Amino acid sequence: LFHSKYAEILYSLGDFATARKYFAQSIELNPDRNARALFGLTMCTVAIANCSKSRPEDKTHNTELYQFALNKLQAVVAPGAVRDTLARWRADSVAATSTAM
Repeated sequence: LFHSKYAEILYSLGDFATARKYFAQSIELNPDRNARALFGLTMCTVAIANCSKSRPEDKTHNTELYQFALNKLQAVVAPGAVRDTLARWRADSVAATSTAM
């Protein structure tokens, strides 16, 4: 629980890479019922993917984590709900990034 809360704070501060680590640790500690951390991990991977500073090896690792979290999330909640929510969030994130530049 504390790992997830700390990860959420880091995410809010824009430290997506460290937040991703803490969400992953939270999932490792509670792998069965941790939808909040799985969703947070997915949000971090999307934010990192949208960052232009990412290195190629980070993008590969990031993609693997995204797929892992998405698959686990779909096992926990309704598959369509996860896909629709993430698609909306990704579109909003890309739009916000485009208007900020």
